[in-house]
Amino acid sequence: MTVGITFQGVLPAFSGFKYADKASHAIYGAVIGGITSAIAYKVGLPPFSAGFVMAAIFAFAKEVYDEKVRRKSWELLDMLATIAIPTILMIIFK
Repeated sequence: MTVGITFQGVLPAFSGFKYADKASHAIYGAVIGGITSAIAYKVGLPPFSAGFVMAAIFAFAKEVYDEKVRRKSWELLDMLATIAIPTILMIIFK
């Protein structure tokens, strides 16, 4: 098994193993949630809840984009993978 990095459009993504797409979604969800959490903390909002909400918004928007623009089918597991890490952090630190 060879793990690689491919570009699907502009952003890099994993390739070469069974759930590479889901791992890419999880990493992007963690990055979006982390950046949002840092900003929310600075302005006095609950950081992990804000990170979860923003990751969920991005996950939903990505699936809408895939369906409408890229003509791909809606994938619930992609959305769940995107919000997985922010959800875990929100549960642990709430």
